[in-house]
Amino acid sequence: MALASYCDQTSIIEEIKLILKDKRNIMLCWVIAHVGISGNEIADSLAKEATRRETIDINIKFSKRWLKNHFQRVIKERWQQRWEFSLKARYTYGLMPHVSTKRCFGDFYINQFLTGHGVFTVYQMRFFGKNDICHCGRDQGTITHYLYGCTTFNQIRQGYFPSNFVNLGLLELISLPKVRVGLRLMGQFLLQKCLD
Repeated sequence: MALASYCDQTSIIEEIKLILKDKRNIMLCWVIAHVGISGNEIADSLAKEATRRETIDINIKFSKRWLKNHFQRVIKERWQQRWEFSLKARYTYGLMPHVSTKRCFGDFYINQFLTGHGVFTVYQMRFFGKNDICHCGRDQGTITHYLYGCTTFNQIRQGYFPSNFVNLGLLELISLPKVRVGLRLMGQFLLQKCLD
């Protein structure tokens, strides 16, 4: 694979390409053991000698692709560790326990439901000292209440949510385009109530 690549710049690959360019007839043979073939005995002797050294005397440059993949993996592993052990955003962690560079949703209102921030009265109470009771007066204004129990949103749920919505979790609901429209309407209403 590396020999066929035009952009591989490692010195060993370059040397092999030069040898192949000069000597087009190269024969590869399989031998059972090193015994009796002088080139193989020399190679065996050098390999054994190399195992006794404390340092490696050959430098192989890492390719840009390998370095990029390596550092992306290291960064993602560290990010995952921080995400797992953080004391913050536990609600969102419950929905998405694994970090990802893929964008989930770029929608302001949908992100309110995913993070529990912003328009919900329990959030408003926690950060701004406002009343945490829902506008319907029946319960605290939690995400669960707004999604499944708030009578203010009965029409939205009937018009935009599937009939079995009570059996679905938030991520399952958000995956449905029609539900996302309903959630945006809920979010717009809740934001307006926060601003009143």
